[in-house]
Amino acid sequence: MALTEKARMAVEEIVRRELTDHNFGNFKNTDAYRELMKPVKNKLLGSFGGDTENNPNLGYHKKAKDLFGAGTDQGFDSLGDVLLGIKNNDYKITGKLDKDMDTIEGSGGGFLLPSAFSNKIIDLMLEQEICRPRCKVYSLGKGKGKSLTIPAVDDYDHSSNIGGIVTYWKAENTAYSESDVVIRQISLTANKLTVLTDVTEELLHDSAVATQDLISGIFAKALGFEVDNCILSDAGTGAGKLLSISNSNAVVTVTKETEQDADTLVLANVEKIISRISPFSFPKSTWLASLTDLPSLMHLNYPVGTGAIVYNVFNEVNNVWKLYGRQLLFSEHMPVIGDAGTLQLIDFSRYAILLLQDITIKSDSSLGFKSDRVSFKASIRIDGQPLDKGVLTPKRGDTVSAFVKLGTV
Repeated sequence: MALTEKARMAVEEIVRRELTDHNFGNFKNTDAYRELMKPVKNKLLGSFGGDTENNPNLGYHKKAKDLFGAGTDQGFDSLGDVLLGIKNNDYKITGKLDKDMDTIEGSGGGFLLPSAFSNKIIDLMLEQEICRPRCKVYSLGKGKGKSLTIPAVDDYDHSSNIGGIVTYWKAENTAYSESDVVIRQISLTANKLTVLTDVTEELLHDSAVATQDLISGIFAKALGFEVDNCILSDAGTGAGKLLSISNSNAVVTVTKETEQDADTLVLANVEKIISRISPFSFPKSTWLASLTDLPSLMHLNYPVGTGAIVYNVFNEVNNVWKLYGRQLLFSEHMPVIGDAGTLQLIDFSRYAILLLQDITIKSDSSLGFKSDRVSFKASIRIDGQPLDKGVLTPKRGDTVSAFVKLGTV
């Protein structure tokens, strides 16, 4: 079977999951399906017209080698050797490295790390981050472009049908009306996120192995921290950054109770948040909270039976904090208690991230000339946004979403 046909069948299978099997045949005869099958680059699994420039991988909590391949060290023993070569502008070193052909910085864009070292930093970031291990991550390896277009079904109103698909109960030999399935496109374009760190020349010269572990950890911690900050706080504007969940149109906000004291959490807040999570998202959802919420969370309970027994809805099981049975993670990116969003229930699988393998390194010793310091800038390319463009109107009841937060208290 030709590769093009395999790709086409793979996309059909993905669309089939979004729709219903018994309506898929009707969908294949629509203009929306024909538009989806046009040979355009970046259609989820790459192109169908022979263009193989972009071929993304997809995964949850996958190591870099699973997304990009094992990688190569290009003959270098350690990251320290690479950094020393870049710092000294040693062509014996830099001549083995690929230049970063950044359209903004041009020839001054720095050098791309060997993929083995990029993979290590990306994996160290994964250990630090809350969001990326749980999000839907698309990846592009070196030289495979910086953008990706993902097709999705426009499905936000179940009051009469699902995604524009009409179902029927009819006898045989009766006429049916066509369904109008709406396909939309989600565009991700990797933006550059850069971190700057200073190290002494002595450190670089005396211990290349220590440098690799230390600087890799510094880069990973700083980059991972900012990725979480953009997704979880209001910092992600979508303009040159990832788009924050809270800045999207896909969030349901639950209001406080009428008599609720300021800067508190009560049981009704938690229960109302749960009632507004999409039924499809609840099994995959995770609680996010500020550490300032902890005192209030510790007092969330209700009596059981006629005795003095109480059930604590917030508890710890095997070193994992849970709220009504769902895992709860504390993050300093969350607003403090009383502020909108201090407690949230999130289905991270409804957030898409595009991650490129390329990590760029630049060096500048001029700023630290008097103190023998060398500045290194490390840059990754990443983008992200919620997969949903709005909240869902269910068949019955209030609107629901994959992202629900408590309002101001």
